[in-house]
Amino acid sequence: MQINILIVEDKDVNRQLLRAALSSKNFNLIEAVNGQEAIDICIEKLPDLILMDIMMPGINGFQATAFIKNIRSDIYIPIIYVTALSAENAMTEALEAGGDDFVTKPVNFEILESKIAAHLRIRDESIKLAELNKVLESHNRRLTAEHEVIEGIMDNALSMSYLEPERIKFHISPCSVFNGDVLLVGQKPDGSICVFLGDFTGHGLPAAMGTLPLVQVFFTMVNKGLDLRLIVGEINRTLKMLLPMNIFCCANVVELDSEKASLSAWAGGLPDAILNNVATGGIRKIQSQHMPLGILSPDEFDDTLLVFDGVSDETLYMLTDGLIEARNAEGEGYGLERLESMMQTKNVFDSIIEDLQEFAHMDQHEDDTTLIEIKCGNINS
Repeated sequence: MQINILIVEDKDVNRQLLRAALSSKNFNLIEAVNGQEAIDICIEKLPDLILMDIMMPGINGFQATAFIKNIRSDIYIPIIYVTALSAENAMTEALEAGGDDFVTKPVNFEILESKIAAHLRIRDESIKLAELNKVLESHNRRLTAEHEVIEGIMDNALSMSYLEPERIKFHISPCSVFNGDVLLVGQKPDGSICVFLGDFTGHGLPAAMGTLPLVQVFFTMVNKGLDLRLIVGEINRTLKMLLPMNIFCCANVVELDSEKASLSAWAGGLPDAILNNVATGGIRKIQSQHMPLGILSPDEFDDTLLVFDGVSDETLYMLTDGLIEARNAEGEGYGLERLESMMQTKNVFDSIIEDLQEFAHMDQHEDDTTLIEIKCGNINS
């Protein structure tokens, strides 16, 4: 590919000397007799390199350089001053105007050719980088569009949930655009409340892949009032059928019957959920009993539930591992023991979030973090 070099010089003899010196090279030489003509040429089509005289009538070389550099700031257009000014003065003003190099008159053409070759190599790398940036920008725009779609769907799923403010508080803090944590709350026709808290492997788009079928299965079956064992079994079957082998979902799934003061739970892979009785200071843990959802086939899957009676005076806390694994500046983990110690504080939920934020910089956390508080008693009584 032929290289276009623009010679900007108001004296004919100097243009002829430059043309003669460069004519043996594979250059397409273009000439301009003043700064304005150089600007007009560059507006129409930028050359690959410019040899710029400084002292010209009208628009001088410095002024022309400043204008040309603004035409395409994303691509390196080398401008080498060919000047009779002293080296010190030329270099200072060249840098201020945006020039890249200079040679003094009378021109040493070997030095000029070496400088031209060096700056053209830099320009080639600049063009490659600009093309790569275009590809990356296009990729980022596409990802952003995908993010917005999935993020909207996930927000809609949360908005479908039964989030009674007097009973339920929740905190969700994603570490990436897509939150690998999933929180769903539904109410059965008989008034009992079903809660699904899940943590898909990974973050971003792969972690969001399982959310769509999960949401559909959960709300469809909860709205029909189906048994909790059937719900977790169908979720497992759907995720196993649809998701790649390396994507699965750790989850705690509970059903709260406030009238019977009973809580049923399926626990698979998440940190212990906690039933906290502030009045007595006692806690009961819902410990993981099963493999995460989406790993086992329906024949292998275990839908056994844990049942807790007498929960009317208790409050349920469910969390993902991003909370207890959050680290402070010294690398210490927040830990389940610290979480349990917060159960005796006033306004437990708010105290945990405040303590966690003080302990670790939550804008720099490494995993999605979700905490939900559910008052188990009949709040209407």
